[in-house]
Amino acid sequence: MVPLQGGNAPQGLVKRIENKQTPGRAARGFFSRGSKHQGLRGQLLRAVPVSLASFAVDFGALAFLTEVVHLYYLFSAAVSFLLGTTLTWILSVTWVFPRRRAGSKSLEYGLFVFIGVIGLALNEAFLWAFTETLGLHYLLAKMCASTLVFSWNFGMRRALLFR
Repeated sequence: MVPLQGGNAPQGLVKRIENKQTPGRAARGFFSRGSKHQGLRGQLLRAVPVSLASFAVDFGALAFLTEVVHLYYLFSAAVSFLLGTTLTWILSVTWVFPRRRAGSKSLEYGLFVFIGVIGLALNEAFLWAFTETLGLHYLLAKMCASTLVFSWNFGMRRALLFR
């Protein structure tokens, strides 16, 4: 062991390292689905990276379908939103929410998509309003709309589908 200035390492730190309670383990444990972190805070902290990954898929597909395939931006937004929603469901049931309310995966996915369809309607309305009324570029409008719709989707999915 390398001595620290003024003596050896603090005994508490040595004991934590010996018991494999290093800061890295503690940080990883917070993002795990362990019983200690199943509450709203843990779920929300796991939902944010999931939403960011889903947003990347959604945003990328929107730009690709609109700019490369030349689809109308509102149609592209609907397709890209459904791609992002499917990724969100997969990651939500495997990582974000440890317990599920629905007994059937098909019922659960149906309700998940139903909530997503309402989220899609909100997304389309915000996207249209920000683009057509406020004059924002459709990709900037998408960022604003997605931020607002996240609250709806997370709140309703947690309330209706997961614990």
